[in-house]
Amino acid sequence: MKRKIEISCNKNIVVRLLKQSMVSTTYVSWMNDYDVVKFTNQKNLKHTFNSVKFYVKEKLESEDELLLGFFSNNLHIGNIKIGPINFYNRNTQISYIVGNKNFWGTGIATSVISYIVNYCFESLDLHKVSALTYSNNIASQKVLIKNNFIKEAIIKKQLFFENKFVDMFYFSKFRDDEK
Repeated sequence: MKRKIEISCNKNIVVRLLKQSMVSTTYVSWMNDYDVVKFTNQKNLKHTFNSVKFYVKEKLESEDELLLGFFSNNLHIGNIKIGPINFYNRNTQISYIVGNKNFWGTGIATSVISYIVNYCFESLDLHKVSALTYSNNIASQKVLIKNNFIKEAIIKKQLFFENKFVDMFYFSKFRDDEK
């Protein structure tokens, strides 16, 4: 699967397959910044340059996951992961972070997700794309709703966040909804 992916979202934003050579100290610093990763499973891990490079390599070699970076004028500002992809049932999950805080609240995640979902439907021939959010991650929920995802389920007290359990929301978008 894959190996050369480059999606132009607009004149300034490009999404491309992440390679080990793209791992930088800035990227590693995002992964250790609580504000950036607090709504991910990465929040309790200590990341090093080598551990991030290993993760990128793992995803590059995966048959059912794609790790993509999004770039503004060649500046790496965030990541989006597609996968695991279930090719038989034609569905996947996406997860994403905007690591560069200068781009928070700019609509970049909304735009990137729009293009990635289209890629999932058109290039990967998937039927359904899903995303999970913490119930208190309002920004991520807004991004998904702007992309016409629907909240399919609430999984009660599923995630441990800042010393308490919070609900997890399961959002989805179906290819048929695009027509």
